[in-house]
Parts: sequence; C-alpha cells; structure tokens
Amino acid sequence: MMKSPYTIRAQLMALVAAVALPMVGILAYTIYDNAKQQIVEAQTIARTLVVASASDVDHVLITNRDLLRQIAKRSLIRKMDGKHCDQVLSDLHDLFPKSANMTLIDIQGTAICSVVPQTKGKQVSVANAAWFKKSLATDGLVVSEPFVGPITGRWVTVLTYPIHDDAGNKIGFLGLPLDLALYEPDLSDAQLVPGTSIGVITAGGAVVWRNIDADKWIGKDLSNNKEFEKILAVKQGAIEGKGFDSIPRFYYVSPIAWADWYVYVGIPTSPFYSQLRKMLVRNILFSLAMLSFVFGVAWLIARRISNPISQLTAVTRAISQGSRVARAELVGPPEIREVAQEFNEMLKIRWHTEAALRESEINLSEALKIARMGHWEYELITDEFVLNDQYYSLHHTSAEKMGGYRMRSAEFSQRLVHPGDAHLIDEYIQRSLSVKAPELHLQAEARIICGDGKTRWVLVRFKIEQDNNGVTTRLLGVNQDITERKHAEQTRQKLNRALVLVSECNALVIHADNEQSLLSDICRLTVESGGFLMAWIGFAEHDANKTVRPVAQTGYEEGYLESVNVTWADTERGQGPTGKAIRTMQTVVNQDCQFNSDMAPWREAAIKRGYQSSIGIPLVINGKAIGALTINSADPFTFSKGEVVLLEDLADNLSYGIQTLRTRNEHQSALTFLQKSELSLEQSNQQLRDLTIRREEAREDERKRIARDLHDELGQILTVLRMDLSVMRMQFGASNPALLDQIKNILSRVDSTIQVVRDVASKLRPGALEAGIVAALEWQVAEFAKRSDIHFDLKIDESNIDLDDERATAIFRIVQESLTNVTRHAAAANVCVSLSRLQDNYILEIIDDGRGFDTEMLSGRTFGLMGVRERSMMLEGTVDIRSSPGKGTHVTVYIPVMKRQKR
Repeated sequence: MMKSPYTIRAQLMALVAAVALPMVGILAYTIYDNAKQQIVEAQTIARTLVVASASDVDHVLITNRDLLRQIAKRSLIRKMDGKHCDQVLSDLHDLFPKSANMTLIDIQGTAICSVVPQTKGKQVSVANAAWFKKSLATDGLVVSEPFVGPITGRWVTVLTYPIHDDAGNKIGFLGLPLDLALYEPDLSDAQLVPGTSIGVITAGGAVVWRNIDADKWIGKDLSNNKEFEKILAVKQGAIEGKGFDSIPRFYYVSPIAWADWYVYVGIPTSPFYSQLRKMLVRNILFSLAMLSFVFGVAWLIARRISNPISQLTAVTRAISQGSRVARAELVGPPEIREVAQEFNEMLKIRWHTEAALRESEINLSEALKIARMGHWEYELITDEFVLNDQYYSLHHTSAEKMGGYRMRSAEFSQRLVHPGDAHLIDEYIQRSLSVKAPELHLQAEARIICGDGKTRWVLVRFKIEQDNNGVTTRLLGVNQDITERKHAEQTRQKLNRALVLVSECNALVIHADNEQSLLSDICRLTVESGGFLMAWIGFAEHDANKTVRPVAQTGYEEGYLESVNVTWADTERGQGPTGKAIRTMQTVVNQDCQFNSDMAPWREAAIKRGYQSSIGIPLVINGKAIGALTINSADPFTFSKGEVVLLEDLADNLSYGIQTLRTRNEHQSALTFLQKSELSLEQSNQQLRDLTIRREEAREDERKRIARDLHDELGQILTVLRMDLSVMRMQFGASNPALLDQIKNILSRVDSTIQVVRDVASKLRPGALEAGIVAALEWQVAEFAKRSDIHFDLKIDESNIDLDDERATAIFRIVQESLTNVTRHAAAANVCVSLSRLQDNYILEIIDDGRGFDTEMLSGRTFGLMGVRERSMMLEGTVDIRSSPGKGTHVTVYIPVMKRQKR
C-alpha cells in the first residue's frame, strides 16, 4: 500500500506555514504601503514646487505684459521716432535689472530705439526672426523662444507688445528681452530635496531656465532627447524617469498659461528607494529568523507525535499479515498511549469474534447445502471473491478445479459469468462504492457458465456492508438457480411477443395498398416487434433451377441472401427451411444451425452472422405455395410449438393479404383499361365532332361560294339577257306585234328565273348575313312570317353584340333550324326569338307556345334538335331544352364570347 504524503508531521508543518505565511504577507504589504506613501509624498512635493514655479513665471509674464501695454500708449512711443526715443525706456531698464534691454521696433522689424547701444551704431533688423513674424500675426503679448540677443549677446527671451496709431492700426512693437541667466523663481519657502531639478522648457524642446547648471542648459535644444519627449508627453501630471541628465527622478509637469512653455520639477528617487531597500532587507532577515524558529519547534513536536503512531502502524501491518502475537507499545503522549491500549483490547475481541464467525460459517454452509444455494463474499480492499463448495456446485465444478476459494473479480467475470452479463460485476461493484445507505440489499438476475460449458440462470441477492464512515467494505450474497423458471418466463414472453407481432401484422394486412411495402413492413415488424435477428420473404420461381427469389428482408443480413442460393427443388440446397417449406407446403423448423445436417450448405454463413435457429413458413394462395417467410433467431431452440402456431397464423394472413392486393391490382388494371377505353371513345367522338365542324365549315364555305357565283355570274347573265330583250322590244316591237308578245313572255320567264336565282342564293347564303347577325335574324324571321300564320317577336340587345362570321353564321343556322321545327311540328301561334350577352356568353332563346313534348322521350332521330346541339358544340357552347306536352318549348343556347381554339 502506497504511503500517504499527508502525515501528521506534514500536516503540522502545513499548519505552521498557514499561520506564518499570512504574517509574512502582512509585513510585505506594510513595506509596500510605506514605499507607496513615500512615492506619493515625493510626487506631492514635486507638484507643490511646480505650482509655485509656474505661478512665478506667470507673474513675471503678466507683470511685463501690463508694463508694455502702458508704455505702448505713450504719445512719444507712438510717434515711432528713432531720433527722439522716449527716456522711459532707459528708466525702465534701470528699474528692472533682469531685463537685458528695452527696444522699440518698427513694423518692418528694425530696432529704431535700443537702451543698449546697437553694434557699430547700426540699427539691427529682426524681420526674419520667428518671434517677430508671430508678433505681426498676433494682437497681444508674444513670448519668443530662447535665443542669443543680437544687441546684448546674452541668452534672452523677448516679450513683444504691439503699438497702435489712433486709427487702431499696428505701427510697431515694444520689445523687452529678459535675461534668462538672471531669472530665478521665488522658492525661498520651499524645502528642496538635494538634487531637485527645476526648469522651464518650451514645447519645441528649448530649455528656458534650469536651476542646476543654468549656464550649461539655458537655450539648449532637447527636441531629439527621448527622456525630454517622455516628460513633455505628460503635459500636466506626474511621471518617473531619468530626465535630461540621466538621473532618475520623480517628475511633475505643468503648462504656462501665457506662453507655450512647461514648468517641471524633478525630485531624485535615490533617497527614497535607498531607505526602502534598507527597510526591506531588515524585515526579510527578521521574517526568515522567525520562520526558522517556528518550523523548528513544529518539527520537534511532530516527531514526538509521529514516532508512536509509526510503531502502532507497524503492529497493525503485522496483524494484517497473520501475526497473532503482535501488540502495541504504550509509549508517547497520553492520548497515543490510550489509543494503543484500546487497540490491544480490540485485538482480544477480534480473536474471539473470528472464532465465533468460523463456527457460524460452518453452520451456514450446512444450511446452504440443504437449500441448494451458493454463498459468496466480495472484499473491496483485496478485490477478491470468496466462494464456498456449495457455490461451486451451482457451476457443476469444484474449488480444486477452479484453483481455490478466492478469485479476483476480473477472473471471476471471465471464468464463471456469461460474457453477456460479465459487465454486471463491475457495474454493481462501482454502484456499491457510491451507495450511501448501509445494509442495503440488492438483487439481480444473471447467466453463469457451468463446468460442462452450459449456461444457467441464477438469482443473485446480496447486501452492502459499510464502515462507520459510510465507506463500502464488503458485499455478501447468495446465488439461487432459477434456470427452469427463467425458461418458462422466456417462453411466455416469446408467445406474448409473437401474439403482438401477429396483431400488428394483421393491421398491416388490413390497411396495405402495395404488395412490396406490405412484404417489407412484415419483415420489419418481425424483427422489431418479434425480437428476431433477421426475417426475409422469398418467392418461388418456376425456372429450371426452381430458385427462390428474395423480395423483402429486414435485420442483420450482411450479404447473406446473395450467397445462400436457395432453391425449392428436392436437392441439397432445397433441404433448408425455406426450400422445404415451399416444396412441402409445411412449416419447417431448424432449432440448431450448428448440429442440423440439412443446414450444411449454409451453416458457416449463418453462424458467422449469429443465426442459431430458423423457421420457414410457406405462403399458400389458391392451394399453391408462392413463396415462404423465413425467420432467423440469435438463440438455438427458440421456436416453441405455441410460437410456431402464431407465426403460421401470421404467414396465412400475409398470404391472404398478398392475394387480396393482387386481386385488387387486377381490378385496378381492368378499371384502368376501361378508363383508357372511355378516353379513347371520347377522343373518337371529339375527332368525329371536329370532322363535323370541318364538314359544316366546308359546307358553309361552299354555300357561300355557290350563292356568290349564282348572284354574281348567273345573275349578271340573266340581267344582261333581260336588258337585251328590252332593247329588242323597243327596236322591233312596234313593227312586229307578234315578236313583241313573244319578247314579253320571254321577259316574264327571265324575271321568274332571276327571282329563282335570288331565292336559291338566299337559301344557300342569305345576303343579310353580310350586314350582320341583327339584319340576318330580322330577314330570317320576316321570311318565316311570310310563309306561316305564326306571330314572330324578335328581341336583340345590339349594344354588346359583336360576332365574327363563324359565330354569326352558326347562330343564324340554329335559328333557321329551330324555326323550321316550330313551323313543322309545334303548331304554335306565337314565337319569340331573343339574342343577348351575359358576361362571357351570348344567349340565344327561341320560345314558342306550341304543343310541346316530353324531353325524356326524345329519340336519336330528332335531327332538328340534334343539329342545334351539334352547331352549339361547334362553338363550344351548350343547349338547354325545356318543354312539356301542351306547354310549348323553350330552347336556350349558350355560346362563349371568346373564339374556340382551332383543332
């Protein structure tokens, strides 16, 4: 057993560390806080000095600005007369010794007046100076960059202020050069840390003034100095850096309001950090000394406690290895001596308890032999099962054959438990470790492996034992043989499952509408609901080899059906359940593929896929086997008599379903053929109708042509003939009375012939049709009125009647045939003809008050009405005929407004 690193000594040292380390942390934080406060103090001093210095610079600039403003108002200054300079310039220069000079500069940049004499008496020009150009653009005080004055030859910064005339125009400037070497801010009350740097710099990088080495630094250009860039980047605030002279300082920077300048103060960091380092070293040494002392004391105390415990551990280890004489020594602190004494007393009780336990085990073994039950124990510490002789008897083996009464859990699972249930061993062991309820009783059913290789079922009952801390230490259990009961339960389950399968398949058969889907669904339900490994349906082919063609399958198949080559012939490959069932029309059961000789051709392929048993059930229709339903199971001897009966019912119902679907398909085929025949007949009728339409169109065209020829050619001939006869009568009639009479007779016959020609032409194609349907119908009704005593009434809504020639001719012919029927058969006194339009249809109505007729008695030989129907159908219209004996007849024709599509 691996020694735990968490010993008493280690835990005591950890306790000391847990107390000491926070103290060290507090000390470190105190040092850090002091350092932080000192840094804040240095920054505060720097900020105070910066504020004072900036205030002093502002005061100097403001004071000089106000002075220059007052001088600029003097009349003598405003005259800008270089020959008569104002004495006040000299007085002010004497009054303010820090000023290097006082100058009067005209608008061209020439110093026309200067307190300090100009070089060689020649006036100096500053027109090109940057500060002068800035003064020209600025109406106020301008502060220049530091430069060497051309008149004084000293480092100065010039303060310029504009001079204006009475009109307010800028005419010149007052220039006050400040001597930078003489400038020093008033910091007399400030206590400066040695090495403190105070200075003024411009935004462009020029040093205006510096308290340390002023002569060295004034006017120096630091625009390319990186440390200067860091300080200047702050604009206003604190920063820690090395500065211009590479000395580390705490800097504080502040801008000047009246110039593009910045004041900085840098306090050296070395005094502060030196003091902090001394404090840190002193505290670290103190902390190390304190920790060494505390850990040393803790080590001695831990050793005094751990040595007796180690001795007690050695005694415990000796007892676990079988020693019955080892005892704990009574040494160490009182508490440990008391524990050792209690330990020795516990050993005495244990020896007595073990003796009593051995006697109880002997009695229990005898009881188990009587009850034919096997007892076992599992110790979690050693991961071993402890078995007895009665337990081995359940497996039809002995302790000698298995190598003893103790066995590791992995070996136990491999040798004595069925592979399918071996995982339960580890699962229940892991479950027992997580259970928090002591004395918990559990049970489970599992399969065991016997010495003869057979499998039996046992009921496992066991309880979990835990120590006072709730940790599982042992499992105690017994196994009881329940093989016979389990087989009975499995048989009942199989029958129930088969019954459910038959019920579900019957529902499929009832609702099936496709044979292939029915076959596939039956196979699927057989596997899913029946719990079988694979099911397939094969149809018997009537070829030379009498092969069986698979048509549906479900389940684990993996190419099996492509390789079995089943036949229903009486050959070696026809002796399996499928072929024999088809051939004999009897159910064939194969209970064990391993030992059934009839399965020899397929044994290897079946066992490879886990098929241990199978059944073939014939599908019989009209006394002939059309195929078979074959079911493969993963277990041998799985098909009981009751289950076979239910599966045969399933096959019978499937056969009925197949027969029903095929009959239904035959009826559907017949119905489809009938529908095709009706469609063909309808197409023939349509072709006849189209032919009739073409015939009527051709007939109408021919009538039109004949009528036109009669009217145009024959009519012209007759007219010319009559004109010639009239000329003859005028020329020869007076001298020849007999010829005159003859000519009159001929003229009369010619007139009759012309009238006949006109009548024939009108009957073939009434000329009124050329004037439109309204004129044609009026002419038609008038003609019928002449030839009969019937009163005709014509009603036409001419506002929305717009018919092409085809429709106009058809409607004219319909009215002509209808009126012909009325005059021949109706015996009517009044007839009404109307033509109107309603939405997308023209409506033609012929109403008479004649004798009427029974519409149900109409025969196929009523050619007049049939002609009306045919003509309306030519225009894709419909005809409605309403009549009854003695109540007249009402014929309504509906003709679409749009022209029909040409066929």
